[in-house]
Amino acid sequence: MRYSSILIIILILSCTKEKPKDRNALNIALTTSVSTLDPANSYDTVSAKVVNQIYETLYEYHYLIRPYRIKPLLAQSLPKVENNGLQYTIKLKKNIYYHNSPVFDGNKRKVKAQDFINQFKRLAFIPTRSTGWWLFSGKILGLDEFRLNAKSDMSNFFDLDVEGLQAPNDHTLIIKLKKRYPQLINVLAMAFTTPIPEEAIKFYQNDLSSQDVGTGPYYLEHWHKNSSIKLLKFKDYHQNTYPSKGDRFAYENKLLQDAGKQIPFVDQINFKIIKEAQTRWLHFLNNNTDIIVLTKDHFSLALDKSGKLSEEFKEKNIKLQISPTL
Repeated sequence: MRYSSILIIILILSCTKEKPKDRNALNIALTTSVSTLDPANSYDTVSAKVVNQIYETLYEYHYLIRPYRIKPLLAQSLPKVENNGLQYTIKLKKNIYYHNSPVFDGNKRKVKAQDFINQFKRLAFIPTRSTGWWLFSGKILGLDEFRLNAKSDMSNFFDLDVEGLQAPNDHTLIIKLKKRYPQLINVLAMAFTTPIPEEAIKFYQNDLSSQDVGTGPYYLEHWHKNSSIKLLKFKDYHQNTYPSKGDRFAYENKLLQDAGKQIPFVDQINFKIIKEAQTRWLHFLNNNTDIIVLTKDHFSLALDKSGKLSEEFKEKNIKLQISPTL
């Protein structure tokens, strides 16, 4: 994996002001408004910070290993690849629940293989206007034909099958390709391919731009556009732990102090839209936000001449993390 020479420097504030004991929250500033919560269209980095807490995919990247490696998330294991790379068979984990939602009429709903097919069809369905359609255009048997035949008719959306997308049972997904597509495993780790239940598509008439029907560690409590977003911990979140000590890791050993613990760690995440860099800086200094990406304008205020965190900030229990970005 090739890295650029750019460094993102993140300051992490360990709380110096006493907070209410019942509030285990993380406060984060976003540099601009979130454009959409629909995973079929969320492709900008700001929206992804929120969407990736709400929705999950078959696979994800192991975030401590370099070079990056794909690992199962909603899938039981890596796919079984057959027919000279043209067929992928994926077994799903069982007992994965969606967040509570009015679309389920008060019932709990588990993820099914058909839910992934629904989302692939949504990417192809013209009215969705998905920014992720290019990932599957010309790749899956029958999906381009579905796009042409379904047009803008929701009844066609549900009535028309796709030859290359099959769910022989609730926990098996089969994807058949027109040609080899080695990048498919990476695509299946993108939010574009999160499962979406039929109930949500019908209930919201395929408009998920401000809705939450995911399986992730957090669910949407409220969203005040251009102001704030509040996410709460999902009580029925499936078994998912912080990487164990047996995993390889790229950073310092202290990242493994929580190895093997069930995630998520905090009860809520508060996103605040703060567009001006100086305002974000002041919010951070006043303990209104817990993390900030340091801009060049503030280097001299936070760092000493050697590029290390200044003693003044260390005394305030502020920590510095330096990470390479692609």
